[in-house]
Amino acid sequence: MQPTRLINPQLGPVLALTALLTEHQLPPITWSITDHGTLRGDITGSNSRPVLAMYTAVLGGDADPLLRYTFRGAARVGETVHAVWQDIRVTIIATSDASAYPELAAPQAVAA
Repeated sequence: MQPTRLINPQLGPVLALTALLTEHQLPPITWSITDHGTLRGDITGSNSRPVLAMYTAVLGGDADPLLRYTFRGAARVGETVHAVWQDIRVTIIATSDASAYPELAAPQAVAA
């Protein structure tokens, strides 16, 4: 009888990330892999929207509602997209300055 071979749950995300970056021309972002096998990408900048859109165009997925918050006195917006790539759960979190979301700005009062 042969011993049961345990497969590391982080191996699948490594291979999926390798395939994603090999098959598509995508900009570099910060990646991590959870101990239970979820692949996580992080994008941070003054305007992360274009990079997130590039990844979403390839991965598809569902977006959470936008999250508005303040960090060190600056208004920020966070976006999270959840997808599955080659049977691996992928979460990408992008944060941007609130100015990258003009559609969220409060309407300006019109003087009478």
